[in-house]
Amino acid sequence: MANLLDRITVNSEQCGGRPCIRGMRIRVIDVLDLFAAGLSAEQIAFWDEALEKVSRDAHWKETLDANHWDGDYRNSRDTMRYLDGVHVELRDVLKELGLAKRLD
Repeated sequence: MANLLDRITVNSEQCGGRPCIRGMRIRVIDVLDLFAAGLSAEQIAFWDEALEKVSRDAHWKETLDANHWDGDYRNSRDTMRYLDGVHVELRDVLKELGLAKRLD
């Protein structure tokens, strides 16, 4: 569970106090909503390329450093792997605590 908490942060002065991906100011719910919206393969490829370019930009790196943010960019495939892992961790923790429905 500690590994999961290292990836998500909650700060009352950031994003309205909602859970965010650490160092990115991206609300967890926004990421989930994008995937639920069903982007096309072309749209996903466009955003993968655009965000990768931004993540390599010198000005962006300066902004990260100036704000003490982490620059942990992940493309859509890596993000899905990450979210799948988080899902498994959350499911296991909730089952252990007796707070999740039995899925078996």
